[in-house]
Amino acid sequence: MRHGYGSPYIVELRLTQRCNLKCRFCATTVSTYDYSIELDVNKLLEAVRDAAELGVERWVIVGDGEPTYRLKDCLAVMRAVKSHGMRGSMLTNGTMLTTESIREMTGMGWDHICISLDGPNPDINDNLRGVSGAFSRAVLTIERINRAKSEAGSLLPVLDIQTVITARNFTVLEDMIHLAAENGIGRVTFQPVVYHQGADRSLLLPVQDVQELKRSIPDVLRAAESRGVHTNLAAFLERPMIEHANSMTRLLVPERIPEHPLLAYPCYEPWYLIAIRPDGGVDPCPHVRADPSSNLRRHSLRELWTGRYFTGFRERIAGKGMFKECDKCCSVGVIHNQEMRQMLEGDLYAIRSQGLQVPFESLSPLRGP
Repeated sequence: MRHGYGSPYIVELRLTQRCNLKCRFCATTVSTYDYSIELDVNKLLEAVRDAAELGVERWVIVGDGEPTYRLKDCLAVMRAVKSHGMRGSMLTNGTMLTTESIREMTGMGWDHICISLDGPNPDINDNLRGVSGAFSRAVLTIERINRAKSEAGSLLPVLDIQTVITARNFTVLEDMIHLAAENGIGRVTFQPVVYHQGADRSLLLPVQDVQELKRSIPDVLRAAESRGVHTNLAAFLERPMIEHANSMTRLLVPERIPEHPLLAYPCYEPWYLIAIRPDGGVDPCPHVRADPSSNLRRHSLRELWTGRYFTGFRERIAGKGMFKECDKCCSVGVIHNQEMRQMLEGDLYAIRSQGLQVPFESLSPLRGP
């Protein structure tokens, strides 16, 4: 929570809603959007400078669509992030990166690229991604990145795979582990499918499929360990993440009354994260879009971070006031949030074990900068 007291730690940039794929589970696929209102690259570079001055340490470039649809602008933002000494991550479907852009990312020392793949073969992946050839292009991109790293003698960017678990692919998770290992990738992050109005409801896992999936997880974990691939699947056995993929609010609110008010917060993201939308909207959460006046066209990141909207948002969360969007929070974010609570509990125990008192003000991220 160190950065939550006075400055953000992460900026999550959703560069565009445009995408070249038609994923059956994606909200963007079924939404309407005016692409002309996306922020221009100059405003994005200004935001990078603001973030550096605020003390941000990491940028995460993601959708709503495919960030490399705006490849030139994406590269400009990436160069600026690295020039200010910040770390950078990007989530991409891996189908639009060129050999030249991959070499540039490797040359600038970009830290991390996560490739979205939802099946270990074209039949499953391309069916879910809605476009033939998506699998082969993504795998080719992985090969090109590995080649560029080898030629440059660099370990960066680190490569991961992210897989959305659906009724179409839940039986082939072990194959995803083997695909990662065969391509020199050390981590696969799994995400249970979240339903959005208008998307393909048949991809949701019925109860019997959830039970079958959970029975298979120990075997997948053993395969991952044997191949040297890390994964987050153990968390799905420890917590009912799959069952509540579309009702995450009940997992965010602590089940028992905690010993310290800070541990009662259902979410900590508003104290360390800034989320920038394609149209310039800025929120303390990538899923909640609550204040249209909170926009980079009107305010700087610093003004927004310390302003009325962000402050009120934090006060609402601290008071256990949730948003309807919280039910659709991604499992990765929920797991991270629970891990942060456990860390805070450990810090409190360590302090009290020395016979010291822990005043609320000394820990509360609400105290501001």
